[in-house]
Amino acid sequence: MTLTVRNFAIECRTPAEADPVRSRDLLDRTLSGIRRDLPQLLRSALSGKDDKKDIVFIERLAFDAVISADWSEDLIAAEIGRQVLRNLWAHLSDPATPRFADEAEFLARFLLDTAEGAAFTRTWHHMFDGLKALPLSAIVRTLIERDAHAAVMALARLDRASTEKILAQMSDGDARRALTAIVAASARPCRDLRQIAEALAAVSPAIFAGGRPSSDTARHHIALAVALFRQTGFSVDAITFQLADVLLATVQSGPPVEDLPSPPADHHDSDDGEMIAALVSEGDLAEALAILGSATVRQASEQFARYGGVWLLLPYLLDNAPATILIALAMTAGTEAREVGRDGLLRDALRIKSEDDELVDALAASDRPRVAGSPPRPFGVRRRDQKHLLAAAKALGIPAPLARVPMRLATHALRRYASRLPGFSESSFAHLWTNLLSTPATIRAGVNQFLVGLTPPPLDVIWRISGAGTANYDLPDGRRVIVEVRR
Repeated sequence: MTLTVRNFAIECRTPAEADPVRSRDLLDRTLSGIRRDLPQLLRSALSGKDDKKDIVFIERLAFDAVISADWSEDLIAAEIGRQVLRNLWAHLSDPATPRFADEAEFLARFLLDTAEGAAFTRTWHHMFDGLKALPLSAIVRTLIERDAHAAVMALARLDRASTEKILAQMSDGDARRALTAIVAASARPCRDLRQIAEALAAVSPAIFAGGRPSSDTARHHIALAVALFRQTGFSVDAITFQLADVLLATVQSGPPVEDLPSPPADHHDSDDGEMIAALVSEGDLAEALAILGSATVRQASEQFARYGGVWLLLPYLLDNAPATILIALAMTAGTEAREVGRDGLLRDALRIKSEDDELVDALAASDRPRVAGSPPRPFGVRRRDQKHLLAAAKALGIPAPLARVPMRLATHALRRYASRLPGFSESSFAHLWTNLLSTPATIRAGVNQFLVGLTPPPLDVIWRISGAGTANYDLPDGRRVIVEVRR
């Protein structure tokens, strides 16, 4: 077991009638004993413990030690060490003490906190304080570039939904840089077509979104790298991705092995198509395609949605009843609330019938969640927010006294989303809606997923910086929603 002490402070109290000279001598002996003997005493006590990789954070370890003015330096150090260890064991056995199995779990927990808008809110996050000034996308990219193997291992510890939630925060540019680092750090690249197929099937909601197989984005490639490591322990390189492209192209068009597609332009560092063809036998290809049978592609026609940004708010409301979610999403639209409330694709996603019976259910919902954990906003902004929500209530025909619950839910969703945007913590709801969330979208609705393609909004530069124009989540019935910006 390894113990790291960032700061050690000692306060020495002596009786009021004590001789100042003797008290000073006692303090000097105490400090001398601590410097000379305490590290070795702690090292000896901890050396017999199991050599685990646990990481435990104890923000403050307070202890009391009563020492005699007649004691020698080694006795003083031994008593202080005994008290330190007694309190240390108590904290280590406390379930409330932050604990991680190893560095991979530690990094994974921070990445997930970052994706969920809770970066730098926990005591142990101070280990990443050097990243505090960066946007969310750059934080994720920097951690991957710093140690790509450790980052992939950390992401592999999480489930698929959590991994995709993290990758959804990344802008296209940051994702490409992160992917370059992952490929450069590859130590045991996978060459087994069947294992690659199993990894593709694991991330199939993203790869096969909208009925057309595609691994042509850096985020999809990173997701594939994580899934492959999670399932096999192998890493990826350019040839691994080319083999994945072979599978996807075959699923789409079914070419014979001798007509395999040539390497994509962005894989110019890898071997040519002849080497790829040599790695793929017809038997292996047939087995891999059988594995991908569970991720069958279904072509779906595109449908137009006048207000596509509400799909970015939907994941913050999924704990509520479908009718309540629909009304709360409509409330975020201000004067355009009625059009959002009648959106057929949203109703399909939430399994709401065409009849207008959702209003009664929504207004009868429990009063939650309370908006907490965010700093107070200026009075003028709060007034504008209330005006925006009351305009929505009027458009929906909801009397103001009955609009409290949907207004609270809409506030919760908008403020959670604003936390993803740099410099938008004090922006009004109307500003968010007009410049970002009211953008149109084209949507492919499949049996198992919705692919939402957003039109770049007036403040698209904010989405490019923050990656907040993307989302990836599951609906309560298991269908997948993937939101991207179509530039």
